[in-house]
Amino acid sequence: DQDSIRAATDALSGVAPTGGALYFYNPSTAWSPWVFSRPVVGQIGNHVFAK
Repeated sequence: DQDSIRAATDALSGVAPTGGALYFYNPSTAWSPWVFSRPVVGQIGNHVFAK
């Protein structure tokens, strides 16, 4: 579908949709207080991206 084509094109072009994140986690399953202390830079689906 078009979303898949766009995602592949962006990835091959070097586009990084994670805002420079160093970490990612699913807040429904993460348990470490440390990960929740990191500054959030974005979210895609159920995954939070943080620095």
